[in-house]
Amino acid sequence: MSGPGTRPVVVVTRSAEQSEGLASRLREAGYDIVEVPVISIVDAADGGAALGAALARLESYDWLVLTSPNGAQR
Repeated sequence: MSGPGTRPVVVVTRSAEQSEGLASRLREAGYDIVEVPVISIVDAADGGAALGAALARLESYDWLVLTSPNGAQR
């Protein structure tokens, strides 16, 4: 999405609440930014009960995989 005499364009797909830091750094580096949030970060519907139950038997698992900082915090 760039051509002669134009700045490169980067599409930032982070959630609307979390995109500004990355978008600002990319703008400062000379990129044009298009923000298209493709996810929304929400708390678990059960208030974290399922996670709490799983953590209570953590020793029964072979692996613990955290897919993102948001997943680890919620």
